[in-house]
Amino acid sequence: MLTLEEVKFGATNTFFIGSRLERIFWRVIPKGGFHFGRLNLQQPSKETFADPRGEILALLFKVSGTDVLKVQHDVSLLITAEGGHEYEVSIFPTVGRTFGRNQFLFSLVSAFPRDERLLRVRVRDRKERTHSILGQFVVRNPVPPQSSSGWKTESSPILRRFGDLQLTLGDITAEKRFPVSPGETSTLPIRVLNRQTVETNWLLHSILLRDNLGNFCSSWSFKEVHGEWLRHALSGLLDPKNVWKVEAHLARDADFSPDQLFTFDLTIPFTASISTNHLGVPVTIAFVNTDMLAVEIPTNLTDLRLSFVTARNQSGQEIHDSSGNWNQHRFWRQLRLPSQGGRITATVAIHPDYPFECIVQPRTIR
Repeated sequence: MLTLEEVKFGATNTFFIGSRLERIFWRVIPKGGFHFGRLNLQQPSKETFADPRGEILALLFKVSGTDVLKVQHDVSLLITAEGGHEYEVSIFPTVGRTFGRNQFLFSLVSAFPRDERLLRVRVRDRKERTHSILGQFVVRNPVPPQSSSGWKTESSPILRRFGDLQLTLGDITAEKRFPVSPGETSTLPIRVLNRQTVETNWLLHSILLRDNLGNFCSSWSFKEVHGEWLRHALSGLLDPKNVWKVEAHLARDADFSPDQLFTFDLTIPFTASISTNHLGVPVTIAFVNTDMLAVEIPTNLTDLRLSFVTARNQSGQEIHDSSGNWNQHRFWRQLRLPSQGGRITATVAIHPDYPFECIVQPRTIR
């Protein structure tokens, strides 16, 4: 059984996980607990969530009669707007105490229908192909009434210039491609001219979408080349009926110039951390989780981006996997490492990064 226990909203949200009395008297319960007859009170677990990007919705669910990880795997959540748009919601378990057969799940939501009086949280079966709806919670929206931001949209095509570079953004389109919920995708096309010559080795990085209601979400993109245009399929969708602000970074994703490439050799196992530099840029190299190459440059170099290029063993075979994580100034990349004493050669790129933003009205394709 899944029960919605608490709903909160703010830039910082705190939950106390415990019995009803433990949550009420958490300020006065000593560290060793309080015992009197059959009464046994322990300090509740405290979970605090903060998001520097803005105010979010935080949900606490109680799981009874089944394993919390099974629930996390078998179901997903949607918040459905009155106009039909479905916001996908992720859930994750607590790391604190359990209480009898009760366990808990959290959900942190940065995009939902903030302007509606009620929120409809739907529980979807992930095991079935049809992704049928198993149930629904209807709760009062904790967001205080507010007017939407008076953003002025830019007409397409939108131009941004960075020295010899010219970036053109076409219409953002949203369409329903799949019958299974949510099934909606958005596409952002761009064209890049370098000294008036079309180049396709560019990618939008670190995409953050905001809307005029205060919603926001980070978006991964998948690039497809269509002639002169680079079409970016976006994840983490906002409602296309609202005005969006696109915050992103333009940078190369291939064909780096020789001076942008930095190659280094390492002997395995590599348990230390080394600091070096490439053309005056400090670079730190280490391994995390045993087999993940970790490289970073200083975060105050706001006009530069660090990108993984390749890693090879002594036979020249590529040894990098797709798994890892990265941002503008660092990355972790999983490698298939040779045995002890083997050597690897890795290449990274340190190259220009061009941040920009624009305000658009997405166009819905029926």
